[in-house]
Amino acid sequence: MKALKYTLFLSIAMFIACTKPPDYSDTPEIAFISLSETTMTQGSQNEEFITLTISFTDGDGDIGIDGGEPSVYFKDLRDGSEFITFVAPVVPEQGVGNGISGEMYIKVNTTCCIHPNQNDGCNSDFSDYPIDSLIYEVYIIDRSGNKSNVIETAPITLLCEN
Repeated sequence: MKALKYTLFLSIAMFIACTKPPDYSDTPEIAFISLSETTMTQGSQNEEFITLTISFTDGDGDIGIDGGEPSVYFKDLRDGSEFITFVAPVVPEQGVGNGISGEMYIKVNTTCCIHPNQNDGCNSDFSDYPIDSLIYEVYIIDRSGNKSNVIETAPITLLCEN
């Protein structure tokens, strides 16, 4: 019975020791997970926000950029503007196998509705267009300059009337 225990223990230990670490690409990869809300009231002073959750992997573990430079980029698909950037914290190198994976929780502030016939942002009369919908494209760039794949968020409804 004792020999069986040792054999079982040794087998489990060998299995754990022989398990290969994940083989992630050195180019970061991200995936959309969720938005905390799908509706916000428009605003130009960042009065409201939702939380975007994305997952990431990076084979060389160099997520985050020193010096406070943006490393997560957003593009508003309504007009193509890149106006929100996020500084991901630097993930410290942890030895030879720096492949990392995890989740980022990113605060996304509200923005103005875009009126189809006016260009005055949050001050436009939206009585005939009470809602707007937007989708963001999101990508990250690691310290080596590798750009991840581009993902899209779920649609976000903006309530336009103040």
